[in-house]
Amino acid sequence: MFYDSSEIAAVPVDISPVPAAKRTMTELDSVKFSSISSKTPYKTIYNFVSIDVETTGLSPSKHEIVEVAAIRFRDGVPVEKFTSYAFPQRGISAEASEINGITLGMVSNAPAFSNIAKSFEDFLGDDNIVGHNLKFDLRFLCKYGVNFLAKKRRYYDTLQLAHKKLKSPKKLWDEDRNYCGLDWDSDYDVENYKLGTLCEYYDIEMFQTHRAADDCYAAGLLFIQLGMEYGAIDRPTPMTLEEILAQISAQPEPAVPAPASPDTVRQPSAPEPPPPRNPIKRFFTSPWFL
Repeated sequence: MFYDSSEIAAVPVDISPVPAAKRTMTELDSVKFSSISSKTPYKTIYNFVSIDVETTGLSPSKHEIVEVAAIRFRDGVPVEKFTSYAFPQRGISAEASEINGITLGMVSNAPAFSNIAKSFEDFLGDDNIVGHNLKFDLRFLCKYGVNFLAKKRRYYDTLQLAHKKLKSPKKLWDEDRNYCGLDWDSDYDVENYKLGTLCEYYDIEMFQTHRAADDCYAAGLLFIQLGMEYGAIDRPTPMTLEEILAQISAQPEPAVPAPASPDTVRQPSAPEPPPPRNPIKRFFTSPWFL
């Protein structure tokens, strides 16, 4: 069964005329990834925001965000998403496009991520955050303006959670070839811990890979499935992934405008002219700080 993120209603993306200031990644030193156990409350497993970014490379100091997505889950159901392309000032290499399929032409009219960082941060709210190889996403988002320390929350990395729950093939030293390979005759669950491999193991058929919204959706469903594996359920009959998808299909169409695509994000409105000066009113009015 395929899980397509295009079925999830998108929120408008607000573009700020003032770019967010870059932040130091040392802020993330205080961020610790949480684990799951049978005592983890149900509401934690089924209520969160999953995030994902696509970038021009692996280093936040050298590379940039070209696509970002976040999906809010409520009671195990994805209810809304934030998604947008982002224009990289340094361009996109052929190697990066080969991986995520995003070309410079696709993002030519998109805002720089720093201009939508505040909108993305507002969408996160105070929800717990889920991601696959989450440290990678957090480093890029923090570097380009998202303040993760503004809210108290938990962080869950499905990569780490899968490592603790599922076995991979044991390593085996091959003396003939003089290298360390994998023992395919050993007892194992998955060949590796890539998002696609784990989703295949749990029968989560991804619509696309290395695209922010679909990877985000897959990571969220994977987190729920891992929560079930860890026994973190305090109700007698937890929903299966098929039941979750059926519940999504049964939801009425949201009474909102058409979802905003990455190419049609909301543009900043022109500032209104200032009101007439009133010295008495100005004296008794405190300044407004954003």
